[in-house]
Amino acid sequence: GGDMQLGHIVWLIGGSLIHATARDWARFGEFLRLGGAVKGAQLVPRAWIEFMNGPNPRFGGYGAQIWLNRPTEGRAEPFPGAPRSAFAVASGSCQ
Repeated sequence: GGDMQLGHIVWLIGGSLIHATARDWARFGEFLRLGGAVKGAQLVPRAWIEFMNGPNPRFGGYGAQIWLNRPTEGRAEPFPGAPRSAFAVASGSCQ
């Protein structure tokens, strides 16, 4: 599970923040790796998952809310030795 984060005046902070366990994140990663399907049921359109995994035109190392394993602007791939299809869901705090 996860908790919603509330501002100090008690309103929902609507950014890209989710509190979850390592097991929840692993499940989410597997869900994305499998193209948005669980046990054969397509829960998120495959086209959306493909969009997420496509490089941002302004910064090729980032998709839609995920980091991609692609070299960018003179930098090597962020996950050396991993396949180019590897991705990461990480915050600005590297969590």
